[in-house]
Amino acid sequence: MVRDQSVLTQHKFAVTGVLLLGVTVLLDAARRFRSRRKPGDSIPCLPGAWPIVGHFFTLRRYCRENANLAMGRWAVDVARTQGLPIFRAALMGFDLVWVSDPDLTEEIFQGDPHRYTKDFSQMPLGGDLFEFSFGNGMFFAATGDAKWEIPHRILKTPFSVRGIRAIMPMMREQADKLVAALKRDVGHGGSTYIDAWVTKMAFETIAVCGLGTSFGCFEDDQTHPFIDALNETVAALDPLGRCPAILRPLLCRDLMNKYFASSKSIRDTCRDVIRQRRGAGSVRESRKDLLDMMLNDVDAKTGQSMTEDMIVDNVLTFLFAGQDSTAAAMGSCLCFLCSFPECKERLIKEIDEVVGNGQLEWDHLGKLQYLDWCLKETLRLAPPAPIILRQSTQAAEEQLLGGRWRMPAQMPVLINVMALHYSQALWGADAAEFRPERWEHGQPHKFAYMPFATGPRQCIGREFTLVEQKVTMVKFFQNFDLRPADTTQVEEGYVLVDHESAKHPPFLTIDTQVKKDNGAFLGFFSTFQLLERGQEGGPAF
Repeated sequence: MVRDQSVLTQHKFAVTGVLLLGVTVLLDAARRFRSRRKPGDSIPCLPGAWPIVGHFFTLRRYCRENANLAMGRWAVDVARTQGLPIFRAALMGFDLVWVSDPDLTEEIFQGDPHRYTKDFSQMPLGGDLFEFSFGNGMFFAATGDAKWEIPHRILKTPFSVRGIRAIMPMMREQADKLVAALKRDVGHGGSTYIDAWVTKMAFETIAVCGLGTSFGCFEDDQTHPFIDALNETVAALDPLGRCPAILRPLLCRDLMNKYFASSKSIRDTCRDVIRQRRGAGSVRESRKDLLDMMLNDVDAKTGQSMTEDMIVDNVLTFLFAGQDSTAAAMGSCLCFLCSFPECKERLIKEIDEVVGNGQLEWDHLGKLQYLDWCLKETLRLAPPAPIILRQSTQAAEEQLLGGRWRMPAQMPVLINVMALHYSQALWGADAAEFRPERWEHGQPHKFAYMPFATGPRQCIGREFTLVEQKVTMVKFFQNFDLRPADTTQVEEGYVLVDHESAKHPPFLTIDTQVKKDNGAFLGFFSTFQLLERGQEGGPAF
């Protein structure tokens, strides 16, 4: 009897599967038939899609462990081998349009703002999870929503060039603490995995400069609990996002429990920061920082203040996006410089000539031209956000993109940043090479390079992170040189990127590692040996 029941259950599952497959095929055929009768061209759909999961298995061939790297590589490969400026692909039952043409990208970002927008809550995979964990801070809130507009207007001034100049000395202090901690815990001649250190630097800098709060990251060699909880939260987003929300309690119960616990932990940390500042009251006599503005300032346009939830969401946004993306960029830059030592030597020479052994000042930054080129070239070849999500907003009807391509209403659009950055048509035959000197002539197209997006939703922290990266690199190379460690092992939570067998970009000459789907942003890291600088400021080897 039990065996008969089991057979009957298997039969029901098989019938259900066949019915779902049949419905999927019929709906796709109906869509194709209707599209032939409308103006414009249908967006090409890539071959190789499976029922329900779509191109999931195709995507996994580019990197099984890191979704950011896989999506970037896939976009580069499609643009290179098939020459499609725009294509349609499906993932886990959701259709997505992928764009890698600079002119189409310009239309999406600078055209009618009511045509394309940013709204994480409408993400096809896991949008509800992002909102639960991170709320509606400026990075996640929908364009036009008061939860984005009010904080953006209140906080725009401190993120301006003038605002960053005022806090640059505080960045310098954090970089000095980083150097001191490296000398104490690693020492000249010692080896260390660099991600932990650039993460400490990025986290402490945004916490101290933006929120007036130190988490004591440089006091020992341990990772702060907030960063551990943040990594656990982000690591859960990908597998949970692939599972339909209604099935998560059944299929992902343990992961859901960990996700809820880590999400609560990071939000509780932010509430503690706010509570401590409120408790300080008028006792504080230091300069006004981001948290002061969030607590006390009003929006000049509406006269509204930020609500308690807005403040929590944006504190979390700064601690999350501010540290993860900056750490990823700095880690990648050091990997590229070690891969191409002639570039590193030229950079060290520039730092010696412009700054020497003295204190780094604001006026030095504009003279560090090669450093600027190295950072830009790193962000070109390893953009922390290889894909930028936008969404077609016209709910009632399709629209034409580029005067040609039929864009379905409410369709998610993925801008292939990495494909734009590796385009040989834009950057030349050597587009995949790390060559900072190419920046002497600027970028070939306004939308050929966009690691920070552009338009109203351009990263508000662009100047903050670029100045922080420059300060950190100068301080680091004033005190250390570095080379790949003789022996290394894959760190827990990371996956090896073997340079000798690399078929897809980025192409480095050393082995590196990327986070194993627990990083919201793409970055490359390695274990380096720290070397003492020579007496005359030259490399010690």
